[in-house]
Amino acid sequence: MSAKKENTQINIKSSESNFTPKELMWKYFAYLPLFIISFIVCFSIGIYIIRYTPPVYRVATRVFIKSGNENRIGGINKGGANNSGDLIESALFSKKQINLENEIALISRPKLIKLVVEKFNFNYYYYREGSLRRTESYKSVPFEVAILKCVDSGRAWGFGLSDLSKYGGKISFSQGGEKKSTLNFKWDSTINFKGNIIKIICGASESNNYAGHDGYYFEYRPVDATVSEIQGGLLVSSYNIKTTIIKLELKGGDLKKIADIVDALVNEYNHESIEESNIQLTKTIEFINQRLNYVTHELGDVETDIKDFKNNRQIIDISKQSSEALTAKTTTENEITKLDVQDKLISLFGNELQPLSSGEYRLLPANIFLDSQNNIKLGDFGLSRIMSQDSEFAETHVGTPYYMSP
Repeated sequence: MSAKKENTQINIKSSESNFTPKELMWKYFAYLPLFIISFIVCFSIGIYIIRYTPPVYRVATRVFIKSGNENRIGGINKGGANNSGDLIESALFSKKQINLENEIALISRPKLIKLVVEKFNFNYYYYREGSLRRTESYKSVPFEVAILKCVDSGRAWGFGLSDLSKYGGKISFSQGGEKKSTLNFKWDSTINFKGNIIKIICGASESNNYAGHDGYYFEYRPVDATVSEIQGGLLVSSYNIKTTIIKLELKGGDLKKIADIVDALVNEYNHESIEESNIQLTKTIEFINQRLNYVTHELGDVETDIKDFKNNRQIIDISKQSSEALTAKTTTENEITKLDVQDKLISLFGNELQPLSSGEYRLLPANIFLDSQNNIKLGDFGLSRIMSQDSEFAETHVGTPYYMSP
């Protein structure tokens, strides 16, 4: 058996060695058509996928959730869990602790997404017509559609636009199956489209060239369908377990549109947070004002009851009575002091009117004068003289050098 195997292997090797290079080349060239066909098919599939498959973009952003642990007033922590401040400061200035799971649920909830979709009309889809497919063109088409009346907001509908010019264009829509109707329209004019009242607004300048495009297509989708679409591409997660940062990622077919959706979500989330804080602060202030009014009313009633009790029981207010007594004492002492001064002045004046031992008087009634205000003045005209002019001065000297009359 072994001898037969060796003979067979030798025969095979000898037969292979008999092929010339030319024969080997023709042997493999027999599969060349199949190789070329496979290459063309694969290349065509790759071109189709690259060119005609809608691209998927991803936009990501981060939102910092501020915690209340750093709420400081005058350098003192007022918002900590172990805060020993008073109740009013805690109610006004303390902040709740952050729970990232709650914040993630708030920013990704359907209610907030629906609010954003309705506010910014993200359920309006604009397309450019191509030879093989439609391409979404968010904010890059030369017109804008305003829906004035929608008869059925839960149903999707749309229409095509073509032959656009600075005056208007043509609008086409399907009616009754595959049958299409085409109408001419003018910019900014209202159109009744299957009961829906719409207005097509020109968004391009007069010099814009509308040629070169096969046409455009507008599609209205229900708000709930757009919300579901956004939720399907939205991913909200915690950026890091050590931080209070939320990461938002959104996938979609138009980069500018999904970027605007993410920005709108963050802005509305911040707006709602501010509104919630304002509502809480307003309620807290109302509560404090109610408590203060209640306390003020109660204190007023207590003060009135105390006054009534004192009046009914004829209880003397010691502080008030002592203050009145001190005031009366001070007034009496001032009167006594004034009378003492007047008495001493009268005594001195009387002594001056008494005659001396020689029988002469130091003060005579002729020396007492009254002015226009009835004020008493003392004077002496014993050595006086009348001058002829006001500018003259007396030159004679009468009396001793040690005494001169005033």
